[in-house]
Amino acid sequence: MGYPCIKLLPYEEEIAALLLGTPIVFAALAICASMQGRATPVEFARTLAGDDLIPQPIGSVNHAITIRRPPHDVWP
Repeated sequence: MGYPCIKLLPYEEEIAALLLGTPIVFAALAICASMQGRATPVEFARTLAGDDLIPQPIGSVNHAITIRRPPHDVWP
């Protein structure tokens, strides 16, 4: 003979799902936001070397910085 399951809170499954799901959603949003690190829309849309190797990628990552110097000052 066992004891019946006693719920301490009226919506404990929903609260548990919310507490567990919220960090997962924020982590996914943070990952998506970090995958486009400071690239301008023009830089993001540019075709780069190697883009033709995978015609339909399932994802992409862009990282960019702006260097306000002429190319000959940056590249040897």
